Amino acid sequence: MNTNKSDIEKYIFELLKEEYNIDVALDSETNIQDAGMDSLDIVSFLFNIEKKYNIRIPNEELSNPDIYIIKNIASYITSHH
Repeated sequence: MNTNKSDIEKYIFELLKEEYNIDVALDSETNIQDAGMDSLDIVSFLFNIEKKYNIRIPNEELSNPDIYIIKNIASYITSHH
């Protein structure tokens, strides 16, 4: 599995559009909390990310609002995978 940041961002874009029907323009600066997802969708999305990349995002990370920005999610995955 490729875990470079660009490929991870592409996967996140695809996941958000296909699984969560996000139809707003997405880029690496997009905050998923502002993309039209409700709290259950966000939990489900993060679970899918953790499962795909075999990582665990601790609760203390989830309390940081910056973790919800796509480029930061990708960076977290690359540094913890």
